[in-house]
Amino acid sequence: MTVRLRAVRPDDGAALSIRDAGGSPLPDAAQRLERSFASVREDWETEARALPASAVNDRGHFGTCAPNVSDHGLMLAWSALVRELAAETVIYEADCADPWLYRHLLTLDGVSGPSAPGLLLPRLKLALRGFAARARTALAMARASRSLRGQKTASGGAWLHVYGHPASDAEGRDGYFGDL
Repeated sequence: MTVRLRAVRPDDGAALSIRDAGGSPLPDAAQRLERSFASVREDWETEARALPASAVNDRGHFGTCAPNVSDHGLMLAWSALVRELAAETVIYEADCADPWLYRHLLTLDGVSGPSAPGLLLPRLKLALRGFAARARTALAMARASRSLRGQKTASGGAWLHVYGHPASDAEGRDGYFGDL
């Protein structure tokens, strides 16, 4: 086993941190991760093409293959990088803050570590966060609806929907679309 995996708390925002056995960060980590990302692109696109026909098509941004809205590609790249490191004779240590990624990496050949951390607490936190976000939005919408209730127009009347922009002015310059 050449990659020793360790579960850590997600305090610093990094889902995966890799070091050599001496504790030094992987010197060419960015380049290796970029190569790994490029190497998994085709697999990611294949999965994304198959997704609309699958029963799990509720994963909104997955099929876009856009790294800024879906971390699936990054997870595939991390897997490829850890596989590459596990094939070397050098021993690496990896701190993983994501319990789902930890479980996945632990299944790879050449990776060892203690049993995966429990999922009950992370799942509970995510469920409560989701409920709190929806409740906050519902309250904000109810408050806005209540404060605007006297501004209804007559049925069938004309109305204008305006997107205000700080760069718009009275001379016709529109901040979104330029001169109209």
